Amino acid sequence: MNKKFLYSVFLIAFISISIYCGSVGFCQSGDGTGKTFSVQLKRSGLNYEAPVKINDAITLNFILDSGADEVQIPADVVLTLIRAGTIHDDDVLKSGLYTMADGSVVENERFIIRKMVVGDAIAYNVTATVSSVNSMMLLGQSFLKQFPTWQMNNSTGTLVLTEQQPNLSATHNIQVTDQVAAASNSKNCGQKKVRVPEGWGLDTNCDGKIDTILVDKDHTGTTSYILRDSHFNGIVDTRIVRSSKDGPFNLLLIDTQGNGTANVCAKDNVGDYEPHIYIDCSEALKLIGGLQE
Repeated sequence: MNKKFLYSVFLIAFISISIYCGSVGFCQSGDGTGKTFSVQLKRSGLNYEAPVKINDAITLNFILDSGADEVQIPADVVLTLIRAGTIHDDDVLKSGLYTMADGSVVENERFIIRKMVVGDAIAYNVTATVSSVNSMMLLGQSFLKQFPTWQMNNSTGTLVLTEQQPNLSATHNIQVTDQVAAASNSKNCGQKKVRVPEGWGLDTNCDGKIDTILVDKDHTGTTSYILRDSHFNGIVDTRIVRSSKDGPFNLLLIDTQGNGTANVCAKDNVGDYEPHIYIDCSEALKLIGGLQE
């Protein structure tokens, strides 16, 4: 386990048990549209609580807080997850600065929750921040943004979430945030993988930016397909798939017009994610066959 992260969590837990650090302000629910999952919430004062299962390990009540940028989990709960073996070194992110309700700024450790279940709705790879022991567990935007739309019905006390669908567009944006800041270290370039919400990111250009994403669509730990920013400008222009079942990822579908549609197709017979043998896209579709995206 990452020693710095573990030490910080223990320190937060120790300090917050000894000293009262103040409360966190909460925001009212936002608006949205949803139609797939309906979760009955419990009223708690002015807030609503939802039971959330974390990493298939423990189920705890979270306060729905659309004003919180990230899911917030107290240090003692994080320690429980560590002891249960559900948080690993590659789940630890760069720490972040947060403004508290009283205007003060604190630096908190951050990590990725591999799986969160609310009712029948499931979110994977959710960014969370470690807070003091006496703080509340908040269900913030890093969870809510995993769903295309969501809606809080105050009259019935229900949270409605639509099902998250994989991003299949070739114009998928690669956002360079502190979540993938580990790639800025030269030792992490090349084939060093960095966890990102879609799966794993690679800095193949060694410029401190993620340019290739190994997409784990089904969250099984295996690559479903590959998204690539071949021009290193932050925009995915190539999708790489298998040309045969269980074969290598060697079929490149390239969008040269920036409209999300592949208009150039090629084979990679070297294994460097670059086009080497150009083929007609109709032939590429035949190779893909009935493969479902």
